[in-house]
Amino acid sequence: MSYLLDSIIRTINLDIDMKKRTEGEDFNQYVSRIRQRFVDAVHKVDVENVSIKLKMTKESFDDLYNRRFSIRDSKSAIIPAEEATGWIEKNLDGGITKEELDQYRN
Repeated sequence: MSYLLDSIIRTINLDIDMKKRTEGEDFNQYVSRIRQRFVDAVHKVDVENVSIKLKMTKESFDDLYNRRFSIRDSKSAIIPAEEATGWIEKNLDGGITKEELDQYRN
């Protein structure tokens, strides 16, 4: 599950390019605007030719955002393996199971 979750997370575009901030918008307002795109809204990502719908909670988004930009090594897992199954169950829209995800990959 950790590999799948890492693949999902790496496809999420958090649009951190500071040039896209609107004039007069401070960093907290900018992050809040990005958060609105992902929290309690269905967001589709494509991973290995499978479309997956995410619907993140505010806590999950903030945790992901903070972890994603604190990891310097691109080979490190963003969400630790022991948290992967819980994260997927909490944030994938539609209640997909591990078995269903494994079936799509095979």
